[in-house]
Amino acid sequence: MFDRDAALDKAMTLFWQHGYEATSLADLVEATGAKAPTLYAEFVNKEGLFRAVLDRYISRFAAKHEAVLLAEGKSVDQALRDYFTAVATCFTSKETPAGCFIINTSAALAASSTDIANTINPAMRCRSRRSLSSAAAASAGRTPRGPRRRAAGAVSQLCPAGDVD
Repeated sequence: MFDRDAALDKAMTLFWQHGYEATSLADLVEATGAKAPTLYAEFVNKEGLFRAVLDRYISRFAAKHEAVLLAEGKSVDQALRDYFTAVATCFTSKETPAGCFIINTSAALAASSTDIANTINPAMRCRSRRSLSSAAAASAGRTPRGPRRRAAGAVSQLCPAGDVD
């Protein structure tokens, strides 16, 4: 029986290690243990599988890091420290391939992969900026002066409003 979550995890590891372009359908079939027709029936094509993997990555890793950043009751300094520590831990963990999934998978995209690039770029560019901006704005709203306000200003300088979705 086909286990979608297990297949996504195995495909994620391959894409993370080798990138989108260098991961072949044959590699995905071998790693997931699913036959090609099963993968096609579930995901339509390699791009569909990648999009499902990207969604899983975001829900499994990025959302968890965002929750650390937005946790109530922390100073901006502590929230940022905890966020970057969580991200660095993820990128250096022995349980996952080295580095950032989004950066690793997009590093060698072919010009013909514009659909994948269009999927990855907003995720890579906006998610952390949106999280940082939200945290700083929320902090600034709770404390009109002081370090939270300065943090909100710093984030707005780093992440101009036009860059955040």
